[in-house]
Amino acid sequence: MADSKDQVQWVEADLGDVDRLNEIIAEVDYIIHAAAIVSFHRKDRQKMYQCNVDYTRDLINIALRHQVKKFIHISSIAALGRSHSTALINEKTSWAEHPLNSYYGKTKYLGELEVWRAAAEGMNILIFNPSLVLGAGFWKLGTAAMFNILTKNIPFYPLGGNGFVDVRDVAKYCVAGLASSIKNQRFILNAENLSYRDLFTPMAQKIEAKVPRKPFSNVLLNVSGFFIGILERLGIPVPINKHQMSIMNSSSQYDGSLAVENFQIPYTPLQSTIEEAGTLFNRARKEGKDFSVLPVN
Repeated sequence: MADSKDQVQWVEADLGDVDRLNEIIAEVDYIIHAAAIVSFHRKDRQKMYQCNVDYTRDLINIALRHQVKKFIHISSIAALGRSHSTALINEKTSWAEHPLNSYYGKTKYLGELEVWRAAAEGMNILIFNPSLVLGAGFWKLGTAAMFNILTKNIPFYPLGGNGFVDVRDVAKYCVAGLASSIKNQRFILNAENLSYRDLFTPMAQKIEAKVPRKPFSNVLLNVSGFFIGILERLGIPVPINKHQMSIMNSSSQYDGSLAVENFQIPYTPLQSTIEEAGTLFNRARKEGKDFSVLPVN
C-alpha cells in the first residue's frame, strides 16, 4: 500500500455540480459510490435526502450516459429496514415500513432504487450493505467515536444489538467487486452480530475505561427521551435523540455469509478490530491526535 498513494489522482468535486461530474466520469470506467450523509436529526432530513437520493440519481444518470463498466454502491443495512420477526435479515429481505426504520435508512433505500434502475437499463452494478462499520478514523465522529464516548465512563449500555464489520473488509469487498464478473446483486457485509454490551465491554477494557454495567431500560429511555424532546424543540443541539436511543435498545441480526461464499474473503474477527483500533486510540490520546488509520493487512 505504500506505493499505491503515488498512483492515486485526487480530484475534488461537488456531487451537486453535474457539469463537473460529467467531465470527470467521462474519463473513468468504474465508480465506487461511497458518499452519504448519516444523521438521526430532523433538521438534517432535507440535505440527507438530497445527498443520499438526489445525488445518487444524478451520478447514476451520468454513469449511464458515459457507459461506465461497473458501478459499486456502498449502501447500508439500514436500507433493508427492520425485520418484524426474529429471523436473520439477509439479501432477500424486502424493505417494509417499521416504527424503528430511520429516515437515513429510507433515503439509502430510495438511493438503492436508482442503482437498481441502472441495472435495468443495462449497467453492471453491485450493492454492498455493510452493517455498523468498526475501525479507526476521526475519533469524535461516526462509530470510531464510541471509544471516545467510553472514556466518559457513562455507566449505561443499550439493551439492543446489531451487526458489525471491519472497515478494511468493506474496502476489500469493493476492490474484489470491481474485478469480479458478479453483477446486479446485493451483498450484506457483516462479520458478527453482537449486543452493545458485548461490544462495549472489550472496547472499554482496551482503553482502560469503566465497563458500562447498567442497562439503559425502556423506562429510562422514556424519561430521558421526554427531556431530550424538550431540548430539541428549544433548538438546543443534542448528541442523540429518542428515536436513535430506541433503535439502540432494539436488536437486529444480519446474515453476511453470501458475500463470503461468492468472494471467498473471510471477515476480520471483531476482537482483532477492537484490539487494533483501541491501540491506535490510546496512542492518539497520548499524542493529541484526532485521527488514525488502521493498517491494511
